[in-house]
Amino acid sequence: MLKKLALVVLLAACSSADTAPTESTNLATPTAPHSQRTQWRARIAEDLARMPADQRVGLAQLQPALTRAQFLRFTDDAIHDARAASVFLDRLANGNESEGVRAALVDALPRTGGLYADAVVELVAAERSHTVRAAYVHTARRAPAAEAIAIAERGIADA
Repeated sequence: MLKKLALVVLLAACSSADTAPTESTNLATPTAPHSQRTQWRARIAEDLARMPADQRVGLAQLQPALTRAQFLRFTDDAIHDARAASVFLDRLANGNESEGVRAALVDALPRTGGLYADAVVELVAAERSHTVRAAYVHTARRAPAAEAIAIAERGIADA
């Protein structure tokens, strides 16, 4: 029952009338499951290659701060750059971070203003930590409707 309620609320939030249709709704659906995966990974690799080395290294080494609520959160102004999403997604895909840092990286994705929803659809399915999966589901609030639904479904699949 709680799953259905959460999904309905999420769908209602993503389906507001003032939202413009996304470009992805006009594209053909990928024919193979790996098509979507390859697309975002290629985009991330391209973004990282074009990014100035000092910025890439700085974002790769950026660490979250402990909040008063005792969870980690990125507070540096450097995350308010769309290019930061590519670095954060790369860090998440590599899986070398602790659970708290992964949750903070996921939390920061919408605040970067960059593209992340297509990658999150895949990454949430592979994540084992319930804390990080909850953070992934929370990112769906700013994702395009199709990706938001997929993120929510995969994020609460084992709840």
